[in-house]
Amino acid sequence: MSSNTSLENSRLNGTGVDVRSAAISAGAGAVAFVASYLVTFLLWTQTALPDPETFDQAIDQAFVQSVRDTVPSWKAAGMTLYNAHFVDLTYSTPSGSSAVNLIDAAGGGLVTFALAVPPLFLLLAGFVAVSVGDVTTDLPNAVAAGALVLVGYLLFALVGTVLFGHTETVEFFGFSGQYTLSVPLVSTVVFLGVVYPVVFGGLGGVGAYLLQN
Repeated sequence: MSSNTSLENSRLNGTGVDVRSAAISAGAGAVAFVASYLVTFLLWTQTALPDPETFDQAIDQAFVQSVRDTVPSWKAAGMTLYNAHFVDLTYSTPSGSSAVNLIDAAGGGLVTFALAVPPLFLLLAGFVAVSVGDVTTDLPNAVAAGALVLVGYLLFALVGTVLFGHTETVEFFGFSGQYTLSVPLVSTVVFLGVVYPVVFGGLGGVGAYLLQN
């Protein structure tokens, strides 16, 4: 067997992206998720809530403050990262459940900048994956290699749905109830597993292609 035949056999689904390039893309996606989390952690822990302008905003900010007081910062920062992908948390109480977005509820402050963090790092991941993987000779292949950052990104995102959930047991006048904040799995797969990495990773791949040609 010639080396050319071996190379063709390593292509993924006819995309022209070989196994090595796909692995680089997956690694870049994993790094993008970790980097996004670390920056979001800084934004969450350093933000100061602005003065509320309405009664509803005051209620929302009181909820955010209760999260800051009761949920470990490393978990709350993870929840905020999912909110930055427009994945709302599920807040469950003994009386029912509702959707919560900590960034929206904060009403401003540094944490708002978390919305720009995932697109930025995914663009960079797609760009680096295509450049390092040397997939710049053909635009469709560059887009595919950039979008494949979703493999590593989704893997870490799925782990996060387990790690970042939080349950608090509260006792009140002899009665106890559990209050849970969790990350919904389906929304995670759709937004963190498909939409964000494919769109922004793919655009990063386009950028790498244009720069090299």
